[in-house]
Amino acid sequence: MGDSVEITETNRFLTIDEVSRVLRIPKSSLYEHTRRGSRDRIPALKIGKHLRFVLEDVKAWGRKKYAKN
Repeated sequence: MGDSVEITETNRFLTIDEVSRVLRIPKSSLYEHTRRGSRDRIPALKIGKHLRFVLEDVKAWGRKKYAKN
C-alpha cells in the first residue's frame, strides 16, 4: 500500500483511559460524549469494539467546547 502515515505524538491513537486522563473527566462522561445523539460529540474512531481518539482531535474538541462557554 502506498498510503503510509507517520505516527507522531500529536496524531497517535489514544485509548479511552488516556483521553479520560487528558480531559480529567470520568470515562463514563467520555462514553456519553461519543454517543451519536450527544450534543457535544467528541470525535472517535470505533475499531472493532474499541474506541480510539486522535490527540489533535481531542484538543480541538476541548477548545471548541471551551469557546462555547
